[in-house]
Amino acid sequence: MREDLEWRGLDFVEYDVEADAAARDRLLALTGGQRSVPVLVENGRIVKVGWNGRVCTF
Repeated sequence: MREDLEWRGLDFVEYDVEADAAARDRLLALTGGQRSVPVLVENGRIVKVGWNGRVCTF
């Protein structure tokens, strides 16, 4: 997902939910506890979970 956003020239902020407890808490609140990444969020709403049909769990 990161490479696609970069390729399209879009600005984004990336958070490491394994290293950043506050980011992890925000993600879990947004996803209702789903522990899958990547998650694309725009304006506080989830746009996409996973990339090319794949997710990683943490």
